[in-house]
This record gives sequence, structure tokens and C-alpha cells, in this order.
Amino acid sequence: MLTRDYRDLSRKRLEEILTNINNIKIAVVGDATLDIYWKADMTLSELSRETPHYPLPVVEERLYPGGGANIAANLTSLGADLVDLITLIGDDWRGDQFIKIAGQNKIKTEYVFRSTDRFTPAYCKPMMQGISEVNYEAPRLDFINQKSPSRLEEEQIIKALENVLLTHDAVIIADQLENGIITPVVRDFLCLRDQKQLIIADSRNNIGKFSGVIVKPNQLEAARAAGKPEDEWQLAGKKLVEVTGKPVLITLGKEGAAWFDKQGEVTRVKGTEIEGPVDIVGAGDAFMAAFTTSTAAGAEPEEAMIIANLAAAIVIKKLQMTGQATTEEIITVYNKLTEGGC
Repeated sequence: MLTRDYRDLSRKRLEEILTNINNIKIAVVGDATLDIYWKADMTLSELSRETPHYPLPVVEERLYPGGGANIAANLTSLGADLVDLITLIGDDWRGDQFIKIAGQNKIKTEYVFRSTDRFTPAYCKPMMQGISEVNYEAPRLDFINQKSPSRLEEEQIIKALENVLLTHDAVIIADQLENGIITPVVRDFLCLRDQKQLIIADSRNNIGKFSGVIVKPNQLEAARAAGKPEDEWQLAGKKLVEVTGKPVLITLGKEGAAWFDKQGEVTRVKGTEIEGPVDIVGAGDAFMAAFTTSTAAGAEPEEAMIIANLAAAIVIKKLQMTGQATTEEIITVYNKLTEGGC
């Protein structure tokens, strides 16, 4: 197994790859959510007269793109020329906010379809403060769909995919939710075709059902899909190469990531050391966006993993938010790590 880290990527090469991202057209297909943060000041809470509870007085609301939408937001923050999002949301107030947030992040919404039969998936996170110096996160409120997309909705998704596959350089699959839009029909369309584009799939529960595309599970997802213990990620990666017929990328948290090629060679890139408090929300999205755009821009797998690790290291320092990494931030972190570059 070859092992690499950021010192194996020169500043000149880093800047070349990041500049080439400006020419990339890319689409994200899959489950997109709205991430909502509510800050509650508990010093303002008074016992309700109607119920024996102290309410959460919300004094601030922040909305962010989540799931596949956050991958798309990271693509635009990295400077991709065109970013299309293919997803399905509800005809509700959260859907209105979703479209607004997508526009603010320069995400194209031509293929964001709305349904009167579905919720716009959302994760609502009440953050309580004022009780002590410690802030607390109350139980999250999730808006979830209890049935799969209809056949008509599947046809809309596939038609959109047919369009972007004619014009875009890469497609990212974000299969995150139960009853999400990556149904067996949509998955088969993507897997059972002669692909000319770079296609990479991220799936929380179904990574072992993909074939003919690159898959990017984390260590646990890979182990489950391959029927291996979590610490046997190397065996899991090699098994998934056999299943997919394509290279496999496994993320290893703070330990970095590993690339398994079709010839059985493994290349691991060490994680980037981070000091102080971190928030891992959105780290996987940033990694996926940076790896895919870098690869589409001509980077070798180890180069793309180094850049993706830098992007994830930036995002985990952005606390209590679903953050994105920019090319400027990546260069700044790289320069600090290399003490002036190499």
C-alpha cells in the first residue's frame, strides 16, 4: 500500500488543478435537504400557562443546503463552471426556502422537481444557550417521506439525467435517505449504461448495490456492504472493486482516505491534523465535491484525495453550520501546513 500526504502535492500543481475546476460542468443527483438551525435563548423562557413546559424561545434562525444540495454548494464554492442539482422536494414552505437557498449558492434548479405528495426533507436543529456557559443541542426535528417517488417522478429524474449526461463532465450520486430519489429504477439507469462521464456514488445504505460507477463509502459503510468487520476496510475495499467493476474510494475519518484501483493496488492519503473544536457536519459533502471536481479537472486519485482532505479539514472548523470550502481557503490551509509551500 502506498501512503501519501499533502507534502506530496506541490503548490504549483495544487493551483493548476484548482484553476482547471473553473472549466468543469457537473451535476448532483439525489437526496437534498434543508438544514435549519434555531438558536434558543433559555434565559427568556417562561413556564407556559397552557402546558407544564418551558418553551424554547428562538431568537435566531439560519438555513443551509444539506445532503446533495450541500455537495452542490461545495461545487460552486470551489468554482465549478456549472452546477446542476437533480432532486425532488415538496410543494411546501421548506421547498420555497430550499429554492431560495439554492439560488443564493449559485446552484441551478432547472431539475429540482416539486411534488404535492412529498415533504421537502429537512433537519431542524434547536441549539439552546443561556442555561450555562455550555450550549446544548435539543433533539433534532426531521421531516421525512414515508413513500418512494412515483413512476412519473422517476421518469422526470431519468430525463434530467439523460440531458446532463450529454453535456456535463461528471455526475455525483447522493443516495442518503430512505424513500429517497435514488430508487432501483434510477440506480439501474445510472449503472447499466456505457458511461463516458466520471460518475461517483455516495450511499448511506445501498453502496453494495451499485455497479459500473466509482463508489465512495466511509469505513463503516464499506464494511457493511462487503460483509467485513469495520477494521478490515482494506478487504472491504477490494471486495467492492469486484462488485462494482470500478475503482473504490473509502473515507477513513481523521485517518484520511484510500483509493483501490481495478488492478488491486491501494493508495492511502493521510488525514489532515486539526486542532481545537470541530463539527463534522458537511465534511463528507466537502470531500466528495473536492475529490470529484479535482479528478474531473485532471488530478490523479492521490492528488484529488489530498485536496479533498484539505476541503474537509476546512469545513469541520465551521461550527454549528453546514459549511463549504473555497479554493482560497484550501490554498491558505495548504500554505500553513507546508510553512510557506513547497
